[in-house]
Amino acid sequence: MNSTNRTRLLLGFILLVGCGDDASAGTDGGNVLDAATDSARADAGENADADAAADAAATDCSAIEESGWSLCEETPTSCAAVFTDGAGCDSVCAAVGLPCAAVYEDVTDACAPDLARPALSCDTPSGHGSDYCVCGVRECGDGVCNAGESCGSCAADCGECTSDYRSLVDDAVGFATPTGGREGPRVFVTTLASDGPGSLRDALRGGGPRWISFEEGLDGTIDPGDDLSVPADVTLDGRGASITLAVGLRIVGREARNIVIHNLRFDGASDDAVQIRNGADQIWVDHCTFENWGDGAIDITNGVEGQRTNVTVSWNRILGGSKAMLISATSDPSAGFVDENLYVTHHHNYFEGVQERMPRARFAKVHHFNNLNLRWSGYAVGASTRAQILVENNLFDAGDNRRACWTDCIGRDCDFFGGEGGAIRASGNIIRGEASCETAGESTVLAEFPRGEPPYAYDLEAADDALRERVRVRAGWLSVPLPE
Repeated sequence: MNSTNRTRLLLGFILLVGCGDDASAGTDGGNVLDAATDSARADAGENADADAAADAAATDCSAIEESGWSLCEETPTSCAAVFTDGAGCDSVCAAVGLPCAAVYEDVTDACAPDLARPALSCDTPSGHGSDYCVCGVRECGDGVCNAGESCGSCAADCGECTSDYRSLVDDAVGFATPTGGREGPRVFVTTLASDGPGSLRDALRGGGPRWISFEEGLDGTIDPGDDLSVPADVTLDGRGASITLAVGLRIVGREARNIVIHNLRFDGASDDAVQIRNGADQIWVDHCTFENWGDGAIDITNGVEGQRTNVTVSWNRILGGSKAMLISATSDPSAGFVDENLYVTHHHNYFEGVQERMPRARFAKVHHFNNLNLRWSGYAVGASTRAQILVENNLFDAGDNRRACWTDCIGRDCDFFGGEGGAIRASGNIIRGEASCETAGESTVLAEFPRGEPPYAYDLEAADDALRERVRVRAGWLSVPLPE
Protein backbone atom coordinates (compact mmCIF):
# COMPACT_ATOMS: atom_id res chain seq x y z
CA MET A 1 0.00 0.00 0.00
CA ASN A 2 1.55 3.32 -0.97
CA SER A 3 1.79 6.21 1.45
CA THR A 4 -0.87 8.30 -0.33
CA ASN A 5 -3.51 5.61 0.01
CA ARG A 6 -2.56 4.96 3.62
CA THR A 7 -3.05 8.59 4.62
CA ARG A 8 -6.41 8.76 2.86
CA LEU A 9 -7.95 5.56 4.20
CA LEU A 10 -9.86 7.02 7.12
CA LEU A 11 -11.16 10.06 5.28
CA GLY A 12 -11.90 7.89 2.24
CA PHE A 13 -14.23 5.79 4.38
CA ILE A 14 -16.38 8.82 5.13
CA LEU A 15 -16.09 10.90 1.97
CA LEU A 16 -15.69 8.02 -0.49
CA VAL A 17 -12.96 9.62 -2.52
CA GLY A 18 -13.06 6.84 -4.87
CA CYS A 19 -14.64 4.86 -7.69
CA GLY A 20 -14.47 6.47 -11.12
CA ASP A 21 -11.66 6.91 -13.61
CA ASP A 22 -9.08 9.63 -13.15
CA ALA A 23 -9.53 11.98 -16.08
CA SER A 24 -5.90 13.07 -15.94
CA ALA A 25 -4.63 9.52 -16.38
CA GLY A 26 -5.06 9.41 -20.17
CA THR A 27 -2.52 10.59 -22.76
CA ASP A 28 -2.96 12.62 -25.94
CA GLY A 29 0.33 11.73 -27.60
CA GLY A 30 2.12 14.92 -26.56
CA ASN A 31 4.92 12.89 -24.94
CA VAL A 32 5.58 10.46 -27.81
CA LEU A 33 9.29 10.59 -28.62
CA ASP A 34 8.89 11.54 -32.27
CA ALA A 35 6.31 14.30 -31.68
CA ALA A 36 7.19 17.81 -32.78
CA THR A 37 9.03 19.87 -30.20
CA ASP A 38 6.55 22.74 -30.35
CA SER A 39 3.60 20.37 -29.79
CA ALA A 40 5.31 18.90 -26.76
CA ARG A 41 5.92 22.38 -25.36
CA ALA A 42 2.32 23.40 -26.03
CA ASP A 43 1.04 20.30 -24.28
CA ALA A 44 3.36 20.93 -21.35
CA GLY A 45 2.10 24.51 -21.09
CA GLU A 46 -1.51 23.38 -21.15
CA ASN A 47 -0.84 20.78 -18.46
CA ALA A 48 0.92 23.35 -16.29
CA ASP A 49 -2.03 25.72 -16.67
CA ALA A 50 -4.44 22.92 -15.75
CA ASP A 51 -2.37 21.99 -12.72
CA ALA A 52 -2.24 25.59 -11.59
CA ALA A 53 -6.00 25.92 -11.98
CA ALA A 54 -6.53 22.74 -9.98
CA ASP A 55 -4.25 24.02 -7.22
CA ALA A 56 -6.11 27.30 -7.14
CA ALA A 57 -9.45 25.48 -6.81
CA ALA A 58 -8.24 23.11 -4.08
CA THR A 59 -9.74 23.46 -0.62
CA ASP A 60 -7.75 25.58 1.83
CA CYS A 61 -7.81 23.92 5.27
CA SER A 62 -5.32 26.29 6.89
CA ALA A 63 -7.98 28.08 8.96
CA ILE A 64 -8.39 24.93 11.06
CA GLU A 65 -4.92 25.06 12.55
CA GLU A 66 -5.03 28.87 12.67
CA SER A 67 -8.09 28.52 14.93
CA GLY A 68 -6.27 26.14 17.27
CA TRP A 69 -7.94 22.93 16.06
CA SER A 70 -6.16 19.80 14.79
CA LEU A 71 -6.13 19.17 11.04
CA CYS A 72 -6.32 15.38 10.54
CA GLU A 73 -6.75 14.93 6.79
CA GLU A 74 -6.86 17.22 3.77
CA THR A 75 -7.99 16.48 0.21
CA PRO A 76 -8.69 18.83 -2.70
CA THR A 77 -12.37 18.90 -1.70
CA SER A 78 -12.44 18.28 2.04
CA CYS A 79 -10.93 18.89 5.46
CA ALA A 80 -11.11 16.61 8.49
CA ALA A 81 -10.38 17.99 11.93
CA VAL A 82 -10.73 17.50 15.66
CA PHE A 83 -11.77 20.35 17.94
CA THR A 84 -11.10 20.14 21.69
CA ASP A 85 -12.57 23.45 22.83
CA GLY A 86 -16.26 22.67 22.46
CA ALA A 87 -16.54 24.75 19.28
CA GLY A 88 -18.65 22.24 17.37
CA CYS A 89 -18.31 20.98 13.84
CA ASP A 90 -20.52 23.74 12.46
CA SER A 91 -17.92 26.29 13.54
CA VAL A 92 -15.04 24.19 12.23
CA CYS A 93 -16.62 23.78 8.80
CA ALA A 94 -17.68 27.43 8.65
CA ALA A 95 -14.05 28.43 9.20
CA VAL A 96 -13.03 26.69 5.96
CA GLY A 97 -16.19 27.62 4.06
CA LEU A 98 -17.39 24.04 3.55
CA PRO A 99 -20.56 22.20 4.52
CA CYS A 100 -20.47 19.61 7.27
CA ALA A 101 -20.34 16.12 5.74
CA ALA A 102 -20.00 13.92 8.83
CA VAL A 103 -19.43 14.07 12.59
CA TYR A 104 -17.99 11.34 14.81
CA GLU A 105 -16.73 11.16 18.34
CA ASP A 106 -12.95 11.37 18.21
CA VAL A 107 -10.45 8.79 19.41
CA THR A 108 -8.64 9.88 22.57
CA ASP A 109 -5.12 11.13 21.84
CA ALA A 110 -5.57 10.59 18.09
CA CYS A 111 -6.69 12.71 15.16
CA ALA A 112 -9.19 10.08 14.05
CA PRO A 113 -12.90 9.21 14.17
CA ASP A 114 -14.15 6.62 16.65
CA LEU A 115 -15.90 4.39 14.14
CA ALA A 116 -16.83 1.91 16.85
CA ARG A 117 -19.48 4.42 17.93
CA PRO A 118 -22.51 5.60 15.93
CA ALA A 119 -22.09 8.67 13.75
CA LEU A 120 -23.31 11.97 15.15
CA SER A 121 -25.42 14.53 13.30
CA CYS A 122 -24.27 17.55 11.35
CA ASP A 123 -27.66 19.17 12.02
CA THR A 124 -27.69 18.90 15.82
CA PRO A 125 -24.74 20.10 17.93
CA SER A 126 -23.38 17.27 20.05
CA GLY A 127 -22.44 19.47 22.98
CA HIS A 128 -19.18 17.53 23.30
CA GLY A 129 -15.89 19.10 24.23
CA SER A 130 -14.27 17.37 21.27
CA ASP A 131 -15.42 15.63 18.07
CA TYR A 132 -14.06 14.57 14.70
CA CYS A 133 -15.47 16.71 11.88
CA VAL A 134 -15.48 16.12 8.13
CA CYS A 135 -16.09 19.25 6.08
CA GLY A 136 -16.57 18.89 2.35
CA VAL A 137 -18.54 17.17 -0.35
CA ARG A 138 -19.05 13.54 -1.28
CA GLU A 139 -17.53 12.56 -4.57
CA CYS A 140 -16.07 9.59 -6.43
CA GLY A 141 -12.48 9.14 -7.48
CA ASP A 142 -9.94 6.36 -7.00
CA GLY A 143 -11.64 3.47 -5.22
CA VAL A 144 -10.47 4.17 -1.66
CA CYS A 145 -13.40 3.08 0.50
CA ASN A 146 -14.01 1.71 3.98
CA ALA A 147 -10.36 1.65 4.98
CA GLY A 148 -9.08 -0.47 2.14
CA GLU A 149 -12.18 -2.50 1.40
CA SER A 150 -13.50 -2.80 -2.12
CA CYS A 151 -15.70 -0.06 -3.50
CA GLY A 152 -18.64 -2.45 -3.54
CA SER A 153 -18.81 -2.44 0.24
CA CYS A 154 -19.05 1.34 0.44
CA ALA A 155 -22.09 3.58 0.11
CA ALA A 156 -24.37 3.36 -2.90
CA ASP A 157 -23.51 6.80 -4.32
CA CYS A 158 -19.98 5.77 -5.28
CA GLY A 159 -20.51 5.72 -9.03
CA GLU A 160 -20.56 2.94 -11.56
CA CYS A 161 -18.06 0.70 -9.78
CA THR A 162 -20.34 0.41 -6.74
CA SER A 163 -21.75 -3.07 -6.34
CA ASP A 164 -24.12 -4.34 -3.66
CA TYR A 165 -23.91 -5.77 -0.17
CA ARG A 166 -22.62 -9.08 -1.50
CA SER A 167 -19.32 -7.53 -2.61
CA LEU A 168 -18.21 -7.72 1.03
CA VAL A 169 -16.82 -11.19 0.33
CA ASP A 170 -14.40 -9.74 -2.22
CA ASP A 171 -12.40 -8.31 0.71
CA ALA A 172 -11.40 -11.62 2.29
CA VAL A 173 -7.63 -12.23 2.38
CA GLY A 174 -6.06 -15.39 3.76
CA PHE A 175 -6.38 -19.14 3.80
CA ALA A 176 -10.18 -18.76 3.85
CA THR A 177 -11.95 -16.65 1.22
CA PRO A 178 -15.56 -17.84 1.46
CA THR A 179 -18.51 -16.47 -0.49
CA GLY A 180 -20.95 -17.17 2.33
CA GLY A 181 -24.56 -16.62 1.38
CA ARG A 182 -23.81 -14.66 -1.79
CA GLU A 183 -25.77 -17.05 -4.01
CA GLY A 184 -28.85 -17.08 -1.79
CA PRO A 185 -31.62 -14.65 -0.80
CA ARG A 186 -31.16 -11.81 1.66
CA VAL A 187 -32.98 -12.49 4.93
CA PHE A 188 -33.55 -9.77 7.52
CA VAL A 189 -33.58 -10.19 11.28
CA THR A 190 -36.18 -7.74 12.54
CA THR A 191 -36.36 -8.48 16.27
CA LEU A 192 -34.06 -9.08 19.24
CA ALA A 193 -36.35 -11.89 20.40
CA SER A 194 -34.74 -15.23 21.24
CA ASP A 195 -36.94 -17.14 18.76
CA GLY A 196 -39.91 -16.82 16.48
CA PRO A 197 -40.53 -14.98 13.19
CA GLY A 198 -37.92 -12.34 12.42
CA SER A 199 -35.45 -13.68 15.01
CA LEU A 200 -31.84 -14.64 14.37
CA ARG A 201 -32.50 -18.22 15.43
CA ASP A 202 -35.30 -18.44 12.89
CA ALA A 203 -33.08 -16.99 10.14
CA LEU A 204 -30.46 -19.67 10.82
CA ARG A 205 -32.92 -22.56 10.52
CA GLY A 206 -33.12 -24.78 7.48
CA GLY A 207 -30.76 -25.33 4.59
CA GLY A 208 -29.61 -23.46 1.54
CA PRO A 209 -27.44 -20.37 1.09
CA ARG A 210 -28.67 -17.11 2.58
CA TRP A 211 -27.34 -13.66 3.46
CA ILE A 212 -28.59 -12.69 6.91
CA SER A 213 -28.72 -8.94 7.55
CA PHE A 214 -30.31 -7.02 10.42
CA GLU A 215 -33.03 -4.42 10.08
CA GLU A 216 -31.43 -1.01 9.78
CA GLY A 217 -31.06 0.62 13.17
CA LEU A 218 -31.80 -2.55 15.16
CA ASP A 219 -29.89 -2.02 18.40
CA GLY A 220 -29.48 -4.32 21.37
CA THR A 221 -28.57 -7.75 22.67
CA ILE A 222 -29.78 -11.08 21.34
CA ASP A 223 -29.81 -13.78 24.02
CA PRO A 224 -31.40 -17.03 22.82
CA GLY A 225 -30.34 -18.75 26.04
CA ASP A 226 -28.06 -21.28 24.40
CA ASP A 227 -25.48 -21.20 21.63
CA LEU A 228 -26.49 -20.86 17.98
CA SER A 229 -25.36 -23.23 15.24
CA VAL A 230 -24.46 -21.66 11.90
CA PRO A 231 -25.19 -23.80 8.81
CA ALA A 232 -23.24 -23.87 5.56
CA ASP A 233 -23.31 -21.12 2.92
CA VAL A 234 -24.37 -18.35 5.29
CA THR A 235 -23.27 -14.76 5.84
CA LEU A 236 -24.10 -13.07 9.15
CA ASP A 237 -23.76 -9.36 8.31
CA GLY A 238 -24.19 -6.82 11.11
CA ARG A 239 -23.69 -3.66 9.04
CA GLY A 240 -26.38 -1.05 9.58
CA ALA A 241 -27.25 -2.34 13.06
CA SER A 242 -25.69 -2.60 16.51
CA ILE A 243 -26.09 -6.22 17.54
CA THR A 244 -24.52 -7.92 20.55
CA LEU A 245 -24.71 -11.70 20.91
CA ALA A 246 -24.83 -12.92 24.52
CA VAL A 247 -24.24 -16.51 23.40
CA GLY A 248 -21.65 -18.25 21.26
CA LEU A 249 -21.75 -19.29 17.63
CA ARG A 250 -21.03 -22.93 16.82
CA ILE A 251 -19.56 -23.79 13.42
CA VAL A 252 -19.11 -27.53 13.69
CA GLY A 253 -18.58 -30.48 11.36
CA ARG A 254 -17.57 -31.15 7.76
CA GLU A 255 -20.91 -29.85 6.56
CA ALA A 256 -20.27 -26.42 8.16
CA ARG A 257 -18.59 -24.76 5.20
CA ASN A 258 -18.44 -21.39 3.47
CA ILE A 259 -19.48 -19.08 6.32
CA VAL A 260 -18.89 -15.35 6.93
CA ILE A 261 -19.34 -13.64 10.33
CA HIS A 262 -19.09 -9.85 9.99
CA ASN A 263 -19.57 -6.74 12.16
CA LEU A 264 -21.07 -8.22 15.31
CA ARG A 265 -20.35 -7.84 19.02
CA PHE A 266 -19.92 -10.79 21.38
CA ASP A 267 -20.42 -10.25 25.10
CA GLY A 268 -21.43 -12.92 27.60
CA ALA A 269 -20.83 -16.32 25.99
CA SER A 270 -20.46 -18.98 28.70
CA ASP A 271 -17.87 -20.92 26.67
CA ASP A 272 -16.18 -19.94 23.38
CA ALA A 273 -17.68 -16.92 21.67
CA VAL A 274 -16.98 -18.47 18.24
CA GLN A 275 -16.15 -22.17 18.03
CA ILE A 276 -14.90 -23.66 14.75
CA ARG A 277 -14.18 -27.39 14.87
CA ASN A 278 -14.59 -30.93 13.55
CA GLY A 279 -13.71 -30.23 9.92
CA ALA A 280 -15.52 -26.94 9.36
CA ASP A 281 -13.94 -25.19 6.36
CA GLN A 282 -13.76 -21.81 4.62
CA ILE A 283 -14.75 -19.68 7.62
CA TRP A 284 -14.12 -15.91 7.81
CA VAL A 285 -14.59 -13.92 11.06
CA ASP A 286 -14.19 -10.21 10.34
CA HIS A 287 -14.73 -6.85 12.09
CA CYS A 288 -16.21 -8.29 15.29
CA THR A 289 -15.68 -7.13 18.88
CA PHE A 290 -15.23 -9.66 21.69
CA GLU A 291 -15.68 -8.97 25.42
CA ASN A 292 -16.55 -11.21 28.36
CA TRP A 293 -16.45 -14.77 27.09
CA GLY A 294 -16.10 -17.95 29.09
CA ASP A 295 -13.18 -19.81 27.51
CA GLY A 296 -11.79 -18.57 24.19
CA ALA A 297 -12.89 -15.67 22.02
CA ILE A 298 -12.32 -17.77 18.87
CA ASP A 299 -11.24 -21.40 19.10
CA ILE A 300 -10.35 -23.44 16.01
CA THR A 301 -9.85 -27.12 16.77
CA ASN A 302 -10.28 -30.73 15.67
CA GLY A 303 -9.22 -30.92 12.06
CA VAL A 304 -10.23 -34.08 10.20
CA GLU A 305 -8.55 -36.60 7.95
CA GLY A 306 -8.50 -35.81 4.23
CA GLN A 307 -9.87 -32.27 4.50
CA ARG A 308 -8.33 -28.91 5.37
CA THR A 309 -9.93 -26.47 7.74
CA ASN A 310 -9.20 -22.99 6.29
CA VAL A 311 -10.01 -19.98 8.48
CA THR A 312 -9.37 -16.24 8.21
CA VAL A 313 -9.66 -14.03 11.31
CA SER A 314 -9.32 -10.34 10.40
CA TRP A 315 -9.96 -6.85 11.75
CA ASN A 316 -11.37 -8.05 15.09
CA ARG A 317 -11.10 -6.34 18.48
CA ILE A 318 -10.48 -8.71 21.40
CA LEU A 319 -10.46 -7.08 24.83
CA GLY A 320 -9.54 -8.56 28.20
CA GLY A 321 -10.19 -12.17 29.13
CA SER A 322 -7.76 -14.96 29.82
CA LYS A 323 -7.60 -16.66 26.40
CA ALA A 324 -8.02 -15.19 22.94
CA MET A 325 -7.54 -17.96 20.34
CA LEU A 326 -6.64 -21.62 20.59
CA ILE A 327 -5.77 -23.40 17.37
CA SER A 328 -5.81 -27.17 17.91
CA ALA A 329 -6.68 -28.98 21.10
CA THR A 330 -5.18 -32.36 20.20
CA SER A 331 -4.02 -34.38 17.22
CA ASP A 332 -5.08 -37.96 17.84
CA PRO A 333 -5.88 -39.84 14.60
CA SER A 334 -7.55 -42.59 16.61
CA ALA A 335 -10.16 -40.03 17.66
CA GLY A 336 -10.67 -38.94 14.06
CA PHE A 337 -9.00 -35.56 14.49
CA VAL A 338 -5.92 -34.39 12.57
CA ASP A 339 -5.02 -30.86 13.57
CA GLU A 340 -2.18 -30.73 11.07
CA ASN A 341 -4.99 -29.91 8.63
CA LEU A 342 -5.78 -26.56 10.29
CA TYR A 343 -4.69 -23.51 8.22
CA VAL A 344 -5.40 -20.11 9.77
CA THR A 345 -4.69 -16.48 8.79
CA HIS A 346 -4.78 -13.68 11.39
CA HIS A 347 -4.41 -10.11 10.16
CA HIS A 348 -5.20 -6.62 11.40
CA ASN A 349 -6.62 -7.82 14.72
CA TYR A 350 -6.46 -5.70 17.87
CA PHE A 351 -5.68 -7.53 21.14
CA GLU A 352 -5.57 -5.60 24.39
CA GLY A 353 -5.26 -6.80 27.96
CA VAL A 354 -5.72 -10.48 27.08
CA GLN A 355 -3.70 -12.87 29.22
CA GLU A 356 -2.55 -15.20 26.45
CA ARG A 357 -3.25 -17.05 23.18
CA MET A 358 -3.02 -14.36 20.52
CA PRO A 359 -2.95 -17.11 19.23
CA ARG A 360 -1.65 -20.34 20.71
CA ALA A 361 -1.29 -23.14 18.17
CA ARG A 362 -0.47 -26.84 18.13
CA PHE A 363 0.17 -28.72 14.88
CA ALA A 364 -1.56 -26.05 12.74
CA LYS A 365 -0.14 -23.73 10.09
CA VAL A 366 -0.71 -20.06 10.96
CA HIS A 367 0.04 -16.75 9.24
CA HIS A 368 -0.02 -13.85 11.73
CA PHE A 369 0.56 -10.44 10.11
CA ASN A 370 -0.16 -6.76 10.74
CA ASN A 371 -1.79 -7.35 14.12
CA LEU A 372 -1.62 -5.07 17.17
CA ASN A 373 -0.89 -7.00 20.39
CA LEU A 374 -1.04 -4.89 23.56
CA ARG A 375 -0.34 -5.51 27.25
CA TRP A 376 -0.64 -9.27 27.57
CA SER A 377 0.07 -10.79 30.97
CA GLY A 378 1.08 -14.34 29.98
CA TYR A 379 2.36 -14.40 26.40
CA ALA A 380 1.21 -13.19 23.00
CA VAL A 381 1.95 -15.73 20.24
CA GLY A 382 2.68 -19.32 21.17
CA ALA A 383 3.78 -22.16 18.88
CA SER A 384 3.71 -25.51 20.66
CA THR A 385 3.89 -29.14 19.54
CA ARG A 386 4.84 -28.95 15.87
CA ALA A 387 2.84 -25.79 15.11
CA GLN A 388 4.20 -23.53 12.36
CA ILE A 389 3.61 -19.77 12.65
CA LEU A 390 4.81 -17.06 10.27
CA VAL A 391 4.89 -13.83 12.31
CA GLU A 392 5.21 -10.81 9.99
CA ASN A 393 5.11 -7.06 10.56
CA ASN A 394 3.14 -7.05 13.80
CA LEU A 395 3.23 -4.56 16.67
CA PHE A 396 3.85 -5.94 20.17
CA ASP A 397 3.64 -3.74 23.28
CA ALA A 398 4.46 -5.89 26.31
CA GLY A 399 2.49 -5.94 29.53
CA ASP A 400 3.55 -7.83 32.66
CA ASN A 401 5.21 -10.60 30.64
CA ARG A 402 7.97 -10.12 28.07
CA ARG A 403 7.25 -13.13 25.85
CA ALA A 404 5.94 -11.79 22.56
CA CYS A 405 6.52 -15.20 20.92
CA TRP A 406 7.54 -18.57 22.30
CA THR A 407 8.13 -22.02 20.83
CA ASP A 408 8.26 -24.43 23.78
CA CYS A 409 5.95 -27.23 24.71
CA ILE A 410 3.72 -26.28 27.62
CA GLY A 411 1.69 -28.13 30.19
CA ARG A 412 0.30 -31.50 29.18
CA ASP A 413 1.79 -31.16 25.66
CA CYS A 414 5.18 -31.92 27.17
CA ASP A 415 3.86 -35.22 28.49
CA PHE A 416 1.55 -36.30 25.68
CA PHE A 417 3.62 -35.36 22.61
CA GLY A 418 7.22 -36.03 23.59
CA GLY A 419 8.07 -32.49 24.65
CA GLU A 420 8.19 -31.12 21.10
CA GLY A 421 7.91 -27.39 20.65
CA GLY A 422 6.74 -25.45 17.64
CA ALA A 423 8.34 -23.38 14.88
CA ILE A 424 8.19 -19.62 14.37
CA ARG A 425 9.70 -17.53 11.59
CA ALA A 426 9.50 -13.81 12.38
CA SER A 427 10.34 -10.66 10.43
CA GLY A 428 9.46 -6.98 10.33
CA ASN A 429 7.90 -6.88 13.80
CA ILE A 430 8.16 -3.92 16.17
CA ILE A 431 8.43 -5.08 19.79
CA ARG A 432 8.29 -2.64 22.71
CA GLY A 433 8.57 -2.99 26.46
CA GLU A 434 11.73 -5.11 26.52
CA ALA A 435 9.87 -8.09 25.07
CA SER A 436 11.31 -10.63 22.65
CA CYS A 437 10.05 -12.91 19.91
CA GLU A 438 11.59 -16.36 20.14
CA THR A 439 12.09 -18.19 16.86
CA ALA A 440 12.87 -21.83 16.08
CA GLY A 441 12.67 -24.19 13.13
CA GLU A 442 12.38 -21.28 10.73
CA SER A 443 13.03 -23.32 7.61
CA THR A 444 10.09 -25.59 8.41
CA VAL A 445 7.46 -22.82 8.64
CA LEU A 446 4.97 -23.20 5.77
CA ALA A 447 7.59 -25.31 4.01
CA GLU A 448 4.89 -27.16 2.07
CA PHE A 449 4.36 -23.99 0.00
CA PRO A 450 6.84 -22.55 -2.52
CA ARG A 451 9.56 -20.50 -0.78
CA GLY A 452 7.74 -21.04 2.51
CA GLU A 453 5.31 -18.24 1.70
CA PRO A 454 1.52 -18.22 2.12
CA PRO A 455 -0.28 -19.44 -1.02
CA TYR A 456 -2.30 -16.23 -1.48
CA ALA A 457 -1.73 -12.57 -2.32
CA TYR A 458 -1.71 -10.11 0.57
CA ASP A 459 -0.69 -6.49 1.17
CA LEU A 460 1.94 -6.57 3.91
CA GLU A 461 2.11 -3.16 5.59
CA ALA A 462 5.07 -1.89 7.54
CA ALA A 463 4.81 -2.24 11.32
CA ASP A 464 4.78 1.48 12.01
CA ASP A 465 2.69 4.15 13.69
CA ALA A 466 0.38 4.39 10.69
CA LEU A 467 -0.49 0.71 11.02
CA ARG A 468 -0.89 1.08 14.78
CA GLU A 469 -3.38 3.90 14.36
CA ARG A 470 -5.25 2.21 11.55
CA VAL A 471 -5.81 -1.02 13.48
CA ARG A 472 -6.61 0.83 16.71
CA VAL A 473 -9.32 2.86 15.00
CA ARG A 474 -10.67 0.38 12.46
CA ALA A 475 -10.63 -3.05 14.13
CA GLY A 476 -13.80 -4.52 15.57
CA TRP A 477 -17.45 -3.66 15.15
CA LEU A 478 -18.00 -0.42 13.21
CA SER A 479 -20.92 1.92 12.92
CA VAL A 480 -21.48 1.73 9.16
CA PRO A 481 -24.64 2.11 7.08
CA LEU A 482 -26.74 -0.78 5.87
CA PRO A 483 -25.54 -1.48 2.32
CA GLU A 484 -28.03 -1.89 -0.49
